[in-house]
Amino acid sequence: MNVNSSLQKKPQLRDYLEASFYLRDLYNYRKATEESFSYESWAFELDFQHRSFLRQVVIGRRALTETTAQQIAHRLFTDPKEQRHFMILFHYSRSRSQQEREIFGQQLMQMLKDNYAQMEVEPSEDFLSSPLFPRLQVLLSLGDQHRSLQELSRLLQADSFEIEKGLLILTRLQLAQKTETGYKATVNSFKIPNNLGSQVLLDYHQSNLQDAIKARSLPPELRRYKSFILALAPSEFEQFLKNMDAFVKEQLHRFDTSSQERRRLFQVSMNLFSVSTELDV
Repeated sequence: MNVNSSLQKKPQLRDYLEASFYLRDLYNYRKATEESFSYESWAFELDFQHRSFLRQVVIGRRALTETTAQQIAHRLFTDPKEQRHFMILFHYSRSRSQQEREIFGQQLMQMLKDNYAQMEVEPSEDFLSSPLFPRLQVLLSLGDQHRSLQELSRLLQADSFEIEKGLLILTRLQLAQKTETGYKATVNSFKIPNNLGSQVLLDYHQSNLQDAIKARSLPPELRRYKSFILALAPSEFEQFLKNMDAFVKEQLHRFDTSSQERRRLFQVSMNLFSVSTELDV
């Protein structure tokens, strides 16, 4: 059976914020990969009496109820964690108030955090001396290939001496290792503690900002700039930071993949800074 490339990867629950979208993509995936799969066979698997109801849910014409969501969770997943994940996703999807959405959103993010391991890296001066070195680690973590010095230099459009320097740093930090055929990452993801006021981190962010300015020469399909202005009280500033952290974690999970088909690395930077004095009451 010929399978559309967009359906080759089975949908993962962690990639969704809408329960019905997950069910829709799961149905389409199974329909494309299993010749005998249909709404009728799926309704039987999920213990639904009427296939028409399941179809209406999948195409978005009927909403899941608490009872039907629990039924799907227990028939679709054997792992209790996945069952709970689906139910939290169901409640998040149907939240009618901002308060409800925040409660179930926090629970979703906690589940994602619990299942997403990141190695903590000290903000060493050599590792952060160039934005190239973290990018190098991310590139090495994609797929199972062991990449050569020459290939890494070509892909990152960087001088081979700088690539070699970065590989030495990554090896010393145990973020990568040399093999018989090249280099590979030893961890899939890493994070750097947010040490406010660190000159090393400030210099690193400055380098990324300079790269963002240079990226103006790239074609529009390879770069984007977004900007807006908010009026925030101190407590709202802290809440916005939490929202940013949640957004970053969500994107890291959503686009965490070993596939390299038509992919390239994108640098994403976020900046939040005051542009006025405190407003008069």
